[in-house]
Amino acid sequence: MKKYLLIVAVLLLGFTLPRGVTAQSTLTFQLNLFEEIGSGEFDPSTDTALLYGNRSPLSLESGVTMTEGSMVDSIYTATVQFSESLVGQDLTFKFGIVTPDSSVKEDLERPRKTTLSKGERELNEAYFNIPPW
Repeated sequence: MKKYLLIVAVLLLGFTLPRGVTAQSTLTFQLNLFEEIGSGEFDPSTDTALLYGNRSPLSLESGVTMTEGSMVDSIYTATVQFSESLVGQDLTFKFGIVTPDSSVKEDLERPRKTTLSKGERELNEAYFNIPPW
């Protein structure tokens, strides 16, 4: 009887969980702006770091705001959840900086790219307008 109740409980739990909870892809992007802060090109008190991408919920037109990390002042992060239907597809992304006077997006010869996979993943720290290794 206990075995039967356990099986029923597991089945009910499986049917009540929202689809995609375990299969979605969650990526944390990291942008190191140490050089830009040091040179005065980026002022953390007035400027904004943005993330752009070619897969929803990202967009190549309007960026997602990145927040200053709690561990290191010059590292900005954004955590984005992608639908399970995008798992296995390539994501092309770039970073941008918005100041009171201008808006600049990275202009790299070879775009930044990653493949969306199930679960959570933190991408390596990137530097603005410097190609990945």
